[in-house]
Amino acid sequence: MRRMFGRFSELLMVDCSHKTNRYNYQLLTFMSVNEFGEGCVVQQSLIKPNGDWHMERAIAHFKRSNPTKIDQLRVIVVDKDLNEIRVLETNFPEARLLICHFHVIKYLKEMRSKPDFGKISGEDASQVDALVHKMVYARSEENYDETCASLKGLCERIGIQGFWEYFDKNWNSCQDRWTTPTKQLKKVRQFAYDQFRGAGTRPEPKPLRSQAERYREAVRATHLIANELADIDDEDEFNTMLEFILSQWRNVRQRKIANTQADDADDAREGIQSDSNPARGAQFDDAAIKAEFEISSSGDDDTGSNEDEESIGVESKVKIRLNPKTRKVGRPKKDKSKTVVSEKVDRQWFEAMEKGRKTAGEVTLEALLAALLTEEPTLSETQRRLSGVMVKHNGADLKKPQFKMLKNPVLIMDAFYILPPKLMDACMKVLPLANTQSSAISVDEDRTKKKSQTERLTECVHIKGIGTFLRAQIELFKRVQNLKDTVQLGVDAHKWLLEGGLPSLPAGYHDLVRKVADDVEATFPYRLIPGLPQLEDYQYSLLYRAVPGIWLSDAAIRAVCERLVTDFPSCRFAGFVRAETTKKRTRNTDEMLVDSIVRNRISTQVAESGVDTVFLPLNFMNYHWCCIVIKVQAKRIFFYDPLNQGPYRNSALAIANYLKISGLSDYDVVSQNNPLQFDGSSCGVYVAWMFIRQGTPVPALDMSKFTLPRRRFELFYYLLTGRLLPIQPVQAVGGNLEDEEMEEKPPAPTITQQRNEEEEVPPTQVSL
Repeated sequence: MRRMFGRFSELLMVDCSHKTNRYNYQLLTFMSVNEFGEGCVVQQSLIKPNGDWHMERAIAHFKRSNPTKIDQLRVIVVDKDLNEIRVLETNFPEARLLICHFHVIKYLKEMRSKPDFGKISGEDASQVDALVHKMVYARSEENYDETCASLKGLCERIGIQGFWEYFDKNWNSCQDRWTTPTKQLKKVRQFAYDQFRGAGTRPEPKPLRSQAERYREAVRATHLIANELADIDDEDEFNTMLEFILSQWRNVRQRKIANTQADDADDAREGIQSDSNPARGAQFDDAAIKAEFEISSSGDDDTGSNEDEESIGVESKVKIRLNPKTRKVGRPKKDKSKTVVSEKVDRQWFEAMEKGRKTAGEVTLEALLAALLTEEPTLSETQRRLSGVMVKHNGADLKKPQFKMLKNPVLIMDAFYILPPKLMDACMKVLPLANTQSSAISVDEDRTKKKSQTERLTECVHIKGIGTFLRAQIELFKRVQNLKDTVQLGVDAHKWLLEGGLPSLPAGYHDLVRKVADDVEATFPYRLIPGLPQLEDYQYSLLYRAVPGIWLSDAAIRAVCERLVTDFPSCRFAGFVRAETTKKRTRNTDEMLVDSIVRNRISTQVAESGVDTVFLPLNFMNYHWCCIVIKVQAKRIFFYDPLNQGPYRNSALAIANYLKISGLSDYDVVSQNNPLQFDGSSCGVYVAWMFIRQGTPVPALDMSKFTLPRRRFELFYYLLTGRLLPIQPVQAVGGNLEDEEMEEKPPAPTITQQRNEEEEVPPTQVSL
């Protein structure tokens, strides 16, 4: 022990193991480290309490054992015990005290989990541990200060300000003892471990060493042997070991390996044991060791021990056979490998969320959403900032969330991410309605009254394996997800305007298309469209659904009707009707197909003077669009199905007949079968152009597959500006579309004819 500290006396490691035995004695250990990173125990002291007096005695003994090398001590590495640090500083004023990184991370984790600072979720706790780990291994003071500020903000957000106050008082003030950038110590290569280059791939064969590399390894081994031989004080022992080394060298020189370890061991055993009795040889060994290290025990004073009893005890040893199937006592061992991997994954997630916060420019989702709604940046800037919000727990789509009412729930307070779409939809489904008839919010109610037991509980959504979230958090996740989806639709719409809408128009309109595309890219999705009523429904986001492959929303249909009503005073919008298809051969005559409010509104609008056209869109379960147009002057009720399929057409016919018998008895019901839809997502576009065609003096249009992109851009431009592009009548095969429009329509098909048609609804695109 003293030999090791005499050779390497610059560094000393001190640690105190608690509860060594049943009397709670503590083992105080002093260790030294050589140039190859190998440690050796220098002194061990068994002390009762970890107090100043006992520490002083142990240190005084250490100084007496190493009187000549104690002045060369420069660095002492200790654990987190502040009592040890104070005593060591007093006795070694010239040495610098450093705290072990392992103990710093472990102790701060234990302090964080104490109930005095508050109970937090496991996910928030992993973020605190990741910040502590990052501060310990910070590469610069700027990185440490930035991480320290992040820890302060995190503690404020999750409600453990007491932990930050403790850390700032006890650890931040002595950061030079446990942080990497403030140590300014030279990095020794022997203590660094480089990752294998072929990690994750098949290991390659190790290359052969060159002559220079072999020489360096041989010199290193020779230096190790020479240092050990030079420290031998006994001349005879030195000669014996030197002769042994030379004999081994002769064998190496002759290219052979001689196994002389067994013979040397026998010779050494014969030289040490003077008597054939093994017990006496063992006693001689103990006596020699005690004499060398100046150790005395109470057994040395008892000289009257009976040697015969000792020999009998040695010869009659009791053999105990242990049962391998015996149940082990105590807590099972913790799988450290899983813990290390889990902590590493948590640190990786934390680093990814920190990068996301820097990209978003905010530290919370609430602040990010509020900043975007206030600043209203461009579409690309909004997408860039929202890219910092990641989707976590992608493998939890099939988990079933549970709605719970808890008094003091342990929540995930600092979640800078969103849940997967399927899991988020499941969470929204389990949440009850906030304002129902049984729990309606009253304006005149006195809110200062004492809340009931139910009102004191908190609405939470618990997801097994993930955590617990508030209702407000789930709604916030959904708002962020909706904004991300809307921004992506806007980017796709901007791309279609330049790649799909621009080639479909003449060259004279290309500059107009580019201008519209730039306007879409430079506008925030939630900004209101000028010229339309200032309602939340009429935002730029409704324009994104006028592109191919997306179902046109009800807000876009209503915006078209609002534009027509504003530009043409003879037009009116009656409202939406939720229609359904049925497989029954007959309908219930008492069934109310149109709501009474909509029916009364239609009757009022038809009776107004100057009104010629009334629009009534039909929504089939958010799956398909049809419409009914009432022409007051012509006394006709047109019903139109873009797909011209039996189930939808029969439902539209039933609604038209219901309007006829509800107050429009002198009107004729006419089927409108042109134009026909050829895909599964353009029904809203066809209905919108049917309204434009019936409410304006626009001639018949070509809605074929080749001209549909142009019609989409014209509809897009009309929704945005309220102006229709100049439209020229087109020639149809076999005649003029205007002549076809002026042609007398056949009478509406009877109920009997409709029954013979197929009642099954062919598959079309599901609405988004």
